[in-house]
Amino acid sequence: MINSFLYEFHTNANATDVAENICNAYGDKAISVSQCQRWFKKLRSVDFSLQDLPRLGAEKVLDNIDLRVLIKSDNTQTVVQLTEQLGCSESTVYNHLKILE
Repeated sequence: MINSFLYEFHTNANATDVAENICNAYGDKAISVSQCQRWFKKLRSVDFSLQDLPRLGAEKVLDNIDLRVLIKSDNTQTVVQLTEQLGCSESTVYNHLKILE
């Protein structure tokens, strides 16, 4: 039943028609129009895109050479500014700065 429901949702059918179709296939009490409307509302808030999302995991490896180049270009930069340019966490930049001292 869920596959039928999702298919109809993705074809932009309205909740009344979908409820009627599901009840015709699975029985009169399979789903009500109001239940179908609530599910449609929930599904509209879900992102079905297949784009890669940022994910947790291994952080970008920080190259000390890149860090040194940035510091030499402007030695007044803050850790926050350096993290924005290098794409890693503040703690990573801070730890590498301690190593470079």
